[in-house]
Amino acid sequence: MHLGNLIELLQEADHFAAKSDSSYVEAKHVQLAIDAGIARTDQYRKRLYEAILRNELLIDTDGAVNPGMPAELCGTPGIDDNCSGSDNDEG
Repeated sequence: MHLGNLIELLQEADHFAAKSDSSYVEAKHVQLAIDAGIARTDQYRKRLYEAILRNELLIDTDGAVNPGMPAELCGTPGIDDNCSGSDNDEG
């Protein structure tokens, strides 16, 4: 863990300690901070998954070296269906 991440974790744990009127940061406050961080990260994963399901984020696997591994990510939903952005079929 990087020092910056550790500082953020301890600051959030301190917040949970203060919120529960505790004078000390205890293991339960650190765990709450860890759980809150996981929940924030999980929101990002969930939004990406939902975008894929709604066809707003397309993963082009044509020509991938390993089956199932994306060769290209297309992040321009709604403009066109061509990930390269060109109007012709040459890609």
